[in-house]
Amino acid sequence: MKVENSRIYFFDNVKALLLFLVIFGHMLELFLTGKIGFIYKFIYLFHIPLFCICSGYFAKDRPKRVIKNILYPYITFQLLYWIFNRVNLGQEVKLTYTTPFWIMWYVLALFVWMLIFPLLKATIEKVGIIVTLLLLLLLGIIAGFDETISYYLSLSRILYFLPFFAIGVCVKSAVRMKTFFDFLSKWYVKLTSGILACAVLIWLCFSYKSIAGWWLYGAMPYDGEGHYFTTRVWLYLCAIILSIFVLSLMPRRKMFFSYIGMGTIQGYLMHGFVVILLRKYEVFNNMPNQLIRLLVAGVMALIITFVFTTKPVAVILQPLLSPDWITSLVERGKVFMSVTKNPHSDK
Repeated sequence: MKVENSRIYFFDNVKALLLFLVIFGHMLELFLTGKIGFIYKFIYLFHIPLFCICSGYFAKDRPKRVIKNILYPYITFQLLYWIFNRVNLGQEVKLTYTTPFWIMWYVLALFVWMLIFPLLKATIEKVGIIVTLLLLLLLGIIAGFDETISYYLSLSRILYFLPFFAIGVCVKSAVRMKTFFDFLSKWYVKLTSGILACAVLIWLCFSYKSIAGWWLYGAMPYDGEGHYFTTRVWLYLCAIILSIFVLSLMPRRKMFFSYIGMGTIQGYLMHGFVVILLRKYEVFNNMPNQLIRLLVAGVMALIITFVFTTKPVAVILQPLLSPDWITSLVERGKVFMSVTKNPHSDK
């Protein structure tokens, strides 16, 4: 494990991969037919659960930072996406902050998870890791029976993905970092998770056509047409298997793409604008076949991932990602007012 200025490159590398998969997956939605559905569903089996695990691992009880770094971007980008979507797609949708726009659900979910983080840690200390995770898994399964929650406040997704966030918290709380990495590097962990991941892949090859993509979103209740509570249990299991396998293969040293891990929030929030434009102009519809579409989508997703996570983009987007500029303006305003009221105060 390489650490420089307290950064853990292992997690930067994981987040870089996951961000690419998020962007690539949203591109695939624009031409989701035939065997593309297999790739799409394979990605969705684990990429958001693993993102949640990473978020839980780095969660801290800092309410002010949660408001500044999570709630504030949610407010600004929810507004921007409402404007952008209305202008480009002509959708007459009412601006609301209780129903997140598309990709904004994760930001709202992260805000809620961070708020309950102290309670989650206290529960882990009180009843233990296993009981806590079992209770949260049960809660996620029960949530599927409730037809009154879906996209409103992202409640269904918050409950569905909460166990994965809790896994990250549990790993950070109970296991030393070196022990965690040593576990992942064991040959039997790699072998076992690899065999199980292959089993999941084979299962998906034969059954992906019968799986509705929205089952993997965790946003809707069971429908009684193949989507039962047992389905959710199986999806949980697949997500855990694939997540362990991916983590066991991830390099720990600094890579040429490691910097992406420091800018995942800006890359995540910005890529949706590109996808909306691609949808508007039906870019993929003008391509000759699915293979070309797949290659172009992959290349575009790579470019977006590498470009939108750079420092210059972070600097440009800073007013949208943090309210620090407001504080700076207020302070400058106070200084200006004090000078104008007492022009000779420095003499």
